[in-house]
Amino acid sequence: MLIDVGSSGPRSASFFFLGVSYRSELNFGLAIKQALWMTYRCGFPRMRPYLHTDDTGWGCMLRSAQMLMANALLRHLALDAMPWHQIQQRVLQWFVDSTGVEAVYSIHNLTRCGQLYDILPGEWYGPGIAACILRDLCECHRHKLGGPAIKLVVTPAGKLLCIETILDKMTRYTLDHDHAAKTQPFTKPSNNGLNHDPLVKPQPRILSPAHEQCSPASVRRLAYDKRLELPWEAALVIFMPLRLGLEELETEYIPELLYAIRLRQSLGLIGGQPRRALFFPGMYQLNCTPHLVGFDPHTVQPALLTEDCSDLPVDSICCNAPTYVNPDGLDPSLALGFYCCGRDDFLSFCNEMRRLPRNGRKQMLLNITEAHGDAPETDLGTIDRPFSYPCHGEGTRGDEWEVI
Repeated sequence: MLIDVGSSGPRSASFFFLGVSYRSELNFGLAIKQALWMTYRCGFPRMRPYLHTDDTGWGCMLRSAQMLMANALLRHLALDAMPWHQIQQRVLQWFVDSTGVEAVYSIHNLTRCGQLYDILPGEWYGPGIAACILRDLCECHRHKLGGPAIKLVVTPAGKLLCIETILDKMTRYTLDHDHAAKTQPFTKPSNNGLNHDPLVKPQPRILSPAHEQCSPASVRRLAYDKRLELPWEAALVIFMPLRLGLEELETEYIPELLYAIRLRQSLGLIGGQPRRALFFPGMYQLNCTPHLVGFDPHTVQPALLTEDCSDLPVDSICCNAPTYVNPDGLDPSLALGFYCCGRDDFLSFCNEMRRLPRNGRKQMLLNITEAHGDAPETDLGTIDRPFSYPCHGEGTRGDEWEVI
């Protein structure tokens, strides 16, 4: 379903795009045109040792994941007050269709990393796998290539977000030494001189008074409180792979899903309709009827090469005709994305997520816990496997592509 954003709508219209609320359709449309749009590309360097020189028919989930990550980087770099066209060029250089390591989020590097998860180029990628690939490449970008100060976390299956896990990742390098210094038990010096052999008869360990008074639970709580006080040296991107139904999206989750997309920290979601993965960066609501804003990657364009970044046609990277989709038409397998610029922003995000509308259900879209619990391991197969389009390309059933 397509909706003309430029048409005159009723006064009850509301617009949300990448964490920003708009009252004007004009400003909403301008925001859409500033976001980056990634599509199928053809004629790029061969994905050795395979023969692929395009991703037509199988790369739509990876292109959707690229869009979410690219727009997260745009938001992050916008804090530096650089001219917008310079920010776009800088970000695009990381996504060009190149085999080089500088293009860290290229389709080549995405598929190369995907092989660690037993997915080959030309096969199907689910939203959970795509999120884990971006996490791995983001880590490489920051630590090995001097990229922006961003850390990416993928939440485990089970709709669970643990605050302590996030704090561990964002503060562990400054916390561990400080915490060890304050809680390290000490040993009373030996009086038996050189005759003492610690291997034969170890000296008794005598704990400090402070350590004697601290139970494991209280020490853990002190460490948690300390983490809450420490500043962050990086921003945080959170990916939440979710499974919201078996064959179809359970409609009870829709209010929670729309609530999450309206949050200030929202980066949208990757998912789609049967056989078609899209990036949904926002939503549009008319007379209480919501539609998701969809950036569709199913357009084939010439490969985006490194030398093209400084002089790209705007139509090649900007979506002038987004797709609008009813939420109940989504496939139940999807992944939400969020950007938190720092510690306070993350804690604010957690408070907002705790207010998710539950509609009387025990099962929430997301459960937030403070401390580590018996969280299930990430089961990407459970999240990804039943996604509706075929594993070897949605084009096998007559998918429509536009070739430029």
